[in-house]
Amino acid sequence: MEDFLKLRYAIYGGFFMSVQNYEAKACYRDDLSFIETERYFKKHGRYFSKKSSELLNADGFFTNLALALSDQNNASTYLKFYQGQSTQILLDTKILTGSILRQFEEAYFVFHLANQKRVLFPHTNKQTVLDSYPPQALNLALSVAHVLKDASNTRPVQVEFYKNRVQISFPIVKSDANHGLEIKMQNLNNILGALGYPQVGESWLALLEEAYGDVAHSPVVDKLSRMMVITLPNRMQEEAYVEREITRIEKADTASYELWPDLEPATHKDREDDELDSSEDPFDEPEPIFIRDTAHRRSLILDLLRNDPERSVFHVSQILKVSEATVQRDIKYLRDLGHLRYVGHGAHGIWEVLI
Repeated sequence: MEDFLKLRYAIYGGFFMSVQNYEAKACYRDDLSFIETERYFKKHGRYFSKKSSELLNADGFFTNLALALSDQNNASTYLKFYQGQSTQILLDTKILTGSILRQFEEAYFVFHLANQKRVLFPHTNKQTVLDSYPPQALNLALSVAHVLKDASNTRPVQVEFYKNRVQISFPIVKSDANHGLEIKMQNLNNILGALGYPQVGESWLALLEEAYGDVAHSPVVDKLSRMMVITLPNRMQEEAYVEREITRIEKADTASYELWPDLEPATHKDREDDELDSSEDPFDEPEPIFIRDTAHRRSLILDLLRNDPERSVFHVSQILKVSEATVQRDIKYLRDLGHLRYVGHGAHGIWEVLI
């Protein structure tokens, strides 16, 4: 075991002995399963092995790293949503449990939904959607919380959404409050990076600030005695940012019209023709929607079911141009997450969106 520690010390540098011990220690549990972790490894084209991922120590026991990646992981992430700028009115709480990779995926999905803000273009009825927070900043802050936290502390990582900010708080060891923070879960950090999640390096704070660009307010980090709080400001609270983004989108639309004349805004006559043609369309829906990723597709499903609770799986699949099996899997995921439920039985029921 001593040789193993020396090898890891050589690989990761002189800080290993002080910060890697927790990950390498045995958690003394023999009931761990890795169904979710294996699924995420496969999803990202990676082979999962308990030995190569260092989930077993030299004596063959599961390590604390294995516990974090297991379906039985006892660390959790709390997502809280408040009305206004204080904790006076709590709107909703979501508790994410299980494998740390599952928690990341579920948190990203909720971030995507909570982050979108509809805005109107001046003097028109046109709408667009802007991100209140840079997605890369939210995702990186979550990685920071889980790899820098005091892993032996059972307090959860908390992500709190307010009107004007998001606060990510997590426990740290007392020595970190007076000195530079050390990465407590370096192996987990490496796994996150290998799977395409944000990896935490020495310049993580600079990366957070860079994600905000030239916005007036930038992220703030506060170190308390045993707690760290990362505050990400809501960009939508700054009129200059909103105006700048709307101008950018309008310019991009104008450039598109110049390159593709067929994309010019419809005339009154065109709209009348569209209304006549729409009677022949059994679904009465716009052209297929461009889907960015899985989280975007799931948010679109929620929007479709919110607008028409009687939509069928077939109808949704036709609109999104994906298979019915894909829609069914997404709906199961949303139901398991508590975002969606079906009220009634058979074809006579309706969908109820819960977020």
